[in-house]
Amino acid sequence: MQKPTKNWWVPSKGLFSFLFFSWMALLSVLSLMPMEDFDLGGPVIPYLDKWVHLGFYFTAMLLGVFFLWERYRHRMKKKPSMIWMGTCLMIYGMIIELLQEQMDMDRSAELTDMAANVVGIGLGGWLALVLLGNRESLNWPD
Repeated sequence: MQKPTKNWWVPSKGLFSFLFFSWMALLSVLSLMPMEDFDLGGPVIPYLDKWVHLGFYFTAMLLGVFFLWERYRHRMKKKPSMIWMGTCLMIYGMIIELLQEQMDMDRSAELTDMAANVVGIGLGGWLALVLLGNRESLNWPD
């Protein structure tokens, strides 16, 4: 009997868990550092802060969905788990914004930052839906 071969494009078990938690740790550290540590000079880009928020939470949502797929693929349905991850990331974003306001480090909580977080979460969820689709190879029951 022939052994099944492992496809090179299939990630090893635990890859998305590692990537998601590493990304969240990086996001936490960068979000709670004083702003003067980020002043690199150069041109001023309008709304750069909002684009950074959107990109960070877009990536967090995408990695979070794949983390849930990797850990709970036979126990959680796709859309409820995506809603759960999005809600957790929104709460996390609110906590980070409140911590930034309370800590004395030249940062403040802004509703527009929270809005950028929500847009990033929504776009990350949308891309995850597109990537996952109805493909049976992912073994995630609908």
